[in-house]
Amino acid sequence: METVMIVDDNEENCELVGDILSTWGYGVYKVFQGKDAIALAERKQPDVILLDVMLPGMNGFEVCHELKSNQRTQDIPIIMLSVLSDADDRIHGLKVGADNYLTKPVNYHELRYIIVSAVRRKKINDQMEQRQTIIESFLQMYKLFNEDLYSHVITVHEYCIKLAAILNYSDSQKERLLTAAYLHDIGYLVSDGYEHHARFGAAIISPYKMGDWLRIMIENHHGPLNGKNFPCDAVTEFGLQAEMEALITVNWFVNLCKQQTKEQSLAVLLEQAKQQKCSDTVIKALQQIVKDDQFRELLGDRTIVGPEE
Repeated sequence: METVMIVDDNEENCELVGDILSTWGYGVYKVFQGKDAIALAERKQPDVILLDVMLPGMNGFEVCHELKSNQRTQDIPIIMLSVLSDADDRIHGLKVGADNYLTKPVNYHELRYIIVSAVRRKKINDQMEQRQTIIESFLQMYKLFNEDLYSHVITVHEYCIKLAAILNYSDSQKERLLTAAYLHDIGYLVSDGYEHHARFGAAIISPYKMGDWLRIMIENHHGPLNGKNFPCDAVTEFGLQAEMEALITVNWFVNLCKQQTKEQSLAVLLEQAKQQKCSDTVIKALQQIVKDDQFRELLGDRTIVGPEE
């Protein structure tokens, strides 16, 4: 159950708003002092805080500033409620970190919508933070376990960043591709065998919320796209076609480049694309990336020659 903390020195207001929130399905915490709100927010970690401005002792602006300056509470959405309706007061509230500022008397239909939106954003941010923490942990394992493995996933990730920009991937496509770019080879942390590392990698990430779609990408990151075991139905179900094409083609490219030049590697991939084993669209984007990188290297190698003395 999502929870909302109400901070208001007027106990009747607290009771009224609390009853309304309860009918909307939220758990409710009630606090009547600013300092108590800071302590309770640290301890209970509510999903949203409804913060009155006119509080005794620490006013709402000061409480908001403290909450947003505290690492443990800075990501909790704060909706400030106030009888102060001047633009300067609203601006001040936003400056100290409030996510929204509503003037009393509050329109409860508007308040409900704002709370729902705030809870949704917080969930997304929490999931992204959790995902980033997981990725960083695995990257440390890569680095400690095998520098070459670490270098490989970093290189795949860098190409995928550039690729997503050229091909105009959506935010969700980009996020999934970059996550898979980092984690596609985690199976090597428990197995040095090429044959089993994808299966072991899928098992490692299976407990996570992202496990359903990420498992598909890890298990099949070596392709080919038209292989008899390629999970076409699952890829379609999760909408992973673009991400799978990118990961497979980039991974092949990076591996080929370990043995030959980038131009030779692209030529090999073009032959594979004719057989529909990898993506012609991704290869064209890689060709552009290679050209752009070479151009930047050329500019970097140039030196400014001054006039002869």
